[in-house]
Amino acid sequence: MDIMLKAREFASVLQTDGVKGGKAFIENLFSDEKANMGAIFAVLSLIVMGVLMFVGLSILSGVDAATNINNTSAFYATKTNVISGINSGMSMTTVLMIVVISTAVLASLFGIFVLFQNRNQ
Repeated sequence: MDIMLKAREFASVLQTDGVKGGKAFIENLFSDEKANMGAIFAVLSLIVMGVLMFVGLSILSGVDAATNINNTSAFYATKTNVISGINSGMSMTTVLMIVVISTAVLASLFGIFVLFQNRNQ
């Protein structure tokens, strides 16, 4: 498969048929190449989920930093619980991103190995 040829073909499909045509082109390309679309969408979903988790945790961390609650306040225990939840969430998001990155690296290595295997057998 010539990548430059496919890229030109994809660009012309986008210009003539728009986004729907581009989506159909990508689906046809991956089905022709026997790609596992479920796995691709699962990895993309994990990446989007990780980004959303990171943004949400950053917002919570900003709210926590903006509040001035001392240890005599009735909300001090709640703030402490929120802080520990933020720290746990950051750890979970970090682990999620490590898993996604390592999965992508392994998948690309597997793809490279498949490219170089002998197909005449």
